[in-house]
Amino acid sequence: MTTTVLPRRHASTPPEPRRGAWAPAPTDVTARPSLPTASDHGRRPPRSARTGRIAAGRQARLTLHPVTLVVRSVAVVLGLLPSALPHSAWIQAGVVLTVLLLAQPVVALGRRRWPAAAAGRLLLRAVGMGLAVALPLEVVAAERLRTATGMATSGPAYWLAVAVLVTGAVLLARGIVTGVRRSGRFVARGWRGTLLAVLVVVLGWAALSAFAPSPRPGAPDPQERPLAVASPVGAVRVYAAARPGETLTARATRAADALVAAGGLHRRHVVVMFPTGSGWVDPTAVEGFEDRFGADVAEVSMQSTTTPSWVAYLFQRGSADAGARALFTAVADRIDALPPAQRPQLHLYGESLGAATGRSVFADHRTAARAADSVCSVLWVGPPGGHGLPARATSRVRQAVVANPTDPVVHTHLDSVVVPSGDSTRPWLPVVSFVQQGADFVASRSVPVGTGHRYGPHQADALPTC
Repeated sequence: MTTTVLPRRHASTPPEPRRGAWAPAPTDVTARPSLPTASDHGRRPPRSARTGRIAAGRQARLTLHPVTLVVRSVAVVLGLLPSALPHSAWIQAGVVLTVLLLAQPVVALGRRRWPAAAAGRLLLRAVGMGLAVALPLEVVAAERLRTATGMATSGPAYWLAVAVLVTGAVLLARGIVTGVRRSGRFVARGWRGTLLAVLVVVLGWAALSAFAPSPRPGAPDPQERPLAVASPVGAVRVYAAARPGETLTARATRAADALVAAGGLHRRHVVVMFPTGSGWVDPTAVEGFEDRFGADVAEVSMQSTTTPSWVAYLFQRGSADAGARALFTAVADRIDALPPAQRPQLHLYGESLGAATGRSVFADHRTAARAADSVCSVLWVGPPGGHGLPARATSRVRQAVVANPTDPVVHTHLDSVVVPSGDSTRPWLPVVSFVQQGADFVASRSVPVGTGHRYGPHQADALPTC
């Protein structure tokens, strides 16, 4: 008997299929490309592709467009041109940034006109040489201006601070713009328009409030409310501050009654002082009148509005003018009640916004005729726009106007944006000169007496008498 021995099968070897049974098809070892699916669209590109795009973007940012290079370099030079008054580092940096912002449309137009241009070495050298010549000359001119104004020289730390502030603001603005763009909520025209509007409002608020300090609550401060404290020479001082619910007529009546009660009508001179929008009266003017007339003068004023001067000038001019007319009428009524031989000389005084509101006494038909008959003289100090009395009143009332040559409140006009100012002795550039005058507004109270919008006690010497 023959025995057949079958080979031993290893345990890991799969069993052979039986004849007639189903068997899987042989596997193809060749890899087939898979079709892209919806989930593949969000995958990042290969690292080499990302690196190439990043390098190309950096190279594009590092390549200066010739229009960008030239226009922004010129903007920096124009922003650093000396103005009529010395500026602090913050104000000077603000001027440079404003000129750079105004030059941005020129940059955008040039880049759109020549999109593929790039600054060459020759242009880079030319711009560098121009800056190397212009900037030192501007530094020397600015230091001479500070010396002529009576201020100490600034030194290298000042210019370093200006450079740091400008650079930091530019980098911050670029970071904000980039972040907003990436967030998908950036609208170019609307965003830039909003930024420009905010800039105008901030500069306007700083400019108009810089030369009109607002009195702080509490005890009277001789530097803020000089008429609320006693006179060291025995002159009469009367000041009517605002009270809740009080009308302008009632406040003027209270001031006039206090003037009579203090014996003010028995002095030879009565000066009605029209304050700024916040109710501030220049203490150097009070000092000047009392130095000139001694105890033989009475000064009276009242607070017409309780808002900052720029708000009163732009939005509450009617209330400020009405307050000036009410105070004049109340004081004139008390003086006219006296016999003609006993009446004191009536003078009107106004500085800055007070000069503008005091002028309304002669411009309004309700008080113009009486003012021309009863007022001895007027003194306007730093009047906005340099305006004095109406022509019909100058023949009957003595008038004096005191204005510093570098006072931007007096010499700045809106049409100076495109038309040179006739009373300016400095070089004029369209738009740039107006920006500089706006900066002078902010700095006009931070300069020595006799410059800018600061007037000392000698202003009272210009008041005519009868």
